[in-house]
Amino acid sequence: MDIRIPSHHIANEKEPLSNNLIRKCRAVAAAGSSRRLPRKTVGLLSGQQIFIVPDLLIKCEVQMRELGVGYIPRHLIIKETEDGLSSSIQPTLPGTFDIKVKL
Repeated sequence: MDIRIPSHHIANEKEPLSNNLIRKCRAVAAAGSSRRLPRKTVGLLSGQQIFIVPDLLIKCEVQMRELGVGYIPRHLIIKETEDGLSSSIQPTLPGTFDIKVKL
């Protein structure tokens, strides 16, 4: 799910958000846990700073503290969206790059 918070510098940008704008934001990525599959990177832009965390729960916490952006699965932020702490946004290329920031 793509979310944003009012205090984030991209909050007032027109949608869809451009890749150039997204590239300026630090991405938060959960480290892979597979031992047999090759490493895979999804949703990161070339030249984007990356903050790697150990799992999705920590990724959500980091993004809710506005320390970076990235995709958050909808089921992990249901309460935040219901409580009005987040709202959906549209990146330039849906499905190619998703950006998340706390509301």
